[in-house]
Amino acid sequence: MIKMLNGPQALCEIKKCFTNRRGKFRIAVAYWGNGAEALLKVVTDDSIELYCDLESGGCNPSTIKTLLQRGLYIRKVKNLHAKIYILDDIVIIGSSNVSTNGLGIDLNSSHLIEANIKSDDPSIIRAAHEFINSLDGTIIRDTDIADAMVLYKARKRSMLVSKSISLYDIWKDYPPAVAHLYVAPYDRQPTRKQLDYARQSLPENMKKSNAIDFYFEFAKNNLKPGDLIWDCEYFNKTPILNDWWMYLDPIPNGIDIVTSKDFQKPRAQKADKQIIIEYMRENYKCIGRYCAISEIFEARR
Repeated sequence: MIKMLNGPQALCEIKKCFTNRRGKFRIAVAYWGNGAEALLKVVTDDSIELYCDLESGGCNPSTIKTLLQRGLYIRKVKNLHAKIYILDDIVIIGSSNVSTNGLGIDLNSSHLIEANIKSDDPSIIRAAHEFINSLDGTIIRDTDIADAMVLYKARKRSMLVSKSISLYDIWKDYPPAVAHLYVAPYDRQPTRKQLDYARQSLPENMKKSNAIDFYFEFAKNNLKPGDLIWDCEYFNKTPILNDWWMYLDPIPNGIDIVTSKDFQKPRAQKADKQIIIEYMRENYKCIGRYCAISEIFEARR
């Protein structure tokens, strides 16, 4: 038997195998995403053998640490890119990692289009075992987890400017990566008097800059200098997302200084905009408050 599976179909088949497991599983999959252990219902068990590419920056070290604590046999293999699941008397081979994108876990995600083959052919299963036996895997130590976390965090932050990955998907796999992103909805423009006062109150080195603007009388929440703000007009109860700004400093009378220069702007996808606009429409009271994008995504989970 040979059957073609897309990402969600592969997920369904893998979960079914974990639920009805009879023997030892051997899985060589490069990247493991946030929550994979819960997704596959992996409990304390030493009869599951895993191989991953921990040093790539694409494998979530927290997930691997959790699986190690549950007693799984795990080895890291540098440059591993295979996706092989030997599950009792079947094998699944294809492109799906154990992640939101790879298995199409979340309908709000812009998950990748995956293709996998499921087979119960003994010769194919035997060849899969031989491949895994050939892997030069090494033991994962605490220092490896710590080093991998540095790479993982850096990669997730760099992905914020990707043209193809949504902010929502990045948040799903590593929430801290978007912790510095906010939306600033407002339903009225500042007066000329407010703008003149704000300009006069600027430090001397900023007064001639064309990249400076202001937000007036916003509730700051946990906003810190360097955080990024997605400008959101909210006139006539219609939210419109504009450009990104970086928060600099407050000045007297509830005025916040922002700039449009000297930072990399996140590349939000259509799915991100839809989630945020829907949230704004349902939460009109958020006007005049810096809304953390992570909170908006959490509300839509």
